[in-house]
Amino acid sequence: MTRFGAWLLLLLGGCVAQLGAVAGTSLHANAGEETSAHFAWSGHASGAVELARVHAGLEVEGRAEHKLGDLFTSGFEFGYALVDPSVAPVGLVPHFDFGLPLGWTGAPGFYAGVTLALPIKLQASSSVAERNRNFRFLGSAPELVPFLRYRYYDLGTHSVSGVSGELHDLSVGLAIQARFATDLL
Repeated sequence: MTRFGAWLLLLLGGCVAQLGAVAGTSLHANAGEETSAHFAWSGHASGAVELARVHAGLEVEGRAEHKLGDLFTSGFEFGYALVDPSVAPVGLVPHFDFGLPLGWTGAPGFYAGVTLALPIKLQASSSVAERNRNFRFLGSAPELVPFLRYRYYDLGTHSVSGVSGELHDLSVGLAIQARFATDLL
């Protein structure tokens, strides 16, 4: 195997891909107005690399809030696996989130937050004898990922949905995740 091939397999062997749904409550604070709470829900897709327990990824999310409209965002995740999900049956992966709104308008704003994820393996790890019989060049292992998340959204003076101000969002979510692995390394 070439050096490039080994690096590629090492990189792919630490990748995770995730699709999830989130629901929670959002506090909307606007200058000169009362703070109000609204139900919010969203869907997201993310991809990350987890090497040596360091979690680094990209995320795209579509978010809707009752009576206030929708918002599409894209951002980064960066964290550290306190319990390595590739080894233990249940992992513990906290990560920081930061991102910007997406859209055709030049809407200012950003979000920042923290997520606590608990990846749960849906199938047991293979024994060494099983790996010798069923060699994987690149395989995947499904995981169920419940998570708790807090995010602060600064929507600037105007946003895609016409809502301005700040949002404080506390939500819980559930995702399905594929963890890619190789038996070559």
